[in-house]
Amino acid sequence: MAKHDLTIETIVFNHYTQPNEALERGEIDANAFQHLPYLENQIKTQGYKIVPVGYTGVWPIGKVREHNAEFHPAGAEWIKDMVTEFDPAKDAANLTKHKVSLAFGAEIFGDPDHIVIKTERERDGEKRRKVIGKVANRLWTGVHVMRGKKIRFISVRRSNDGEARIYDQP
Repeated sequence: MAKHDLTIETIVFNHYTQPNEALERGEIDANAFQHLPYLENQIKTQGYKIVPVGYTGVWPIGKVREHNAEFHPAGAEWIKDMVTEFDPAKDAANLTKHKVSLAFGAEIFGDPDHIVIKTERERDGEKRRKVIGKVANRLWTGVHVMRGKKIRFISVRRSNDGEARIYDQP
């Protein structure tokens, strides 16, 4: 950025709220990690005096990892050589609400006994699925949709009692 006499330094933060906090305290001069609705919400809820000054690139999909799994019962889904993805804004909301990243949903498919079930609601307007499986001896549920050969996570959380009963069925 020598053309504009700017020096850009990458700073790594451990939580998605930290860049705005650092900007508000004057520890950094600018940040470029969020979309405008998130920034507006942060200004409103946190009382920040920061303002948008321009637009940056937006990358709406977070690629997690590729899967090489076999047939998955209960939903008749083939999850072979699939890629998982999620919306970073939904990931931030999931971290706040459930204390886990949507990226963790990929781990649920690692349970050899995991199941995939349909969970369609008319108001969703799309065919949703739930994957239920154990990670580190805890039961987790990942709500997702299929986009071609991609699994797009919407929510990842600890499984509820009903989901546990479904998982425990012989």
